Amino acid sequence: MTFTTWAALGVIKQPPLLLGLAFSLLVPLGMAMIGVGLYFVGSLFLPAKIEAARALFAATANEGSTPIGQDRLGVPWRF
Repeated sequence: MTFTTWAALGVIKQPPLLLGLAFSLLVPLGMAMIGVGLYFVGSLFLPAKIEAARALFAATANEGSTPIGQDRLGVPWRF
């Protein structure tokens, strides 16, 4: 960031305070765009994981055996 500011000060003939203000407005925008990009990348992989988990649950739920016990929340478990 220091080199970018120094290079911009050499090329753009504006007061340093104005250039610093412009960079301070661009950095949060860039971070927000990175966050949005990570969200979209995650949305590409997450549905495949959900479908795999749903198929695994359906396979174990259809076995027809009764659960051995329950935990404190009432969720059945088997060993």
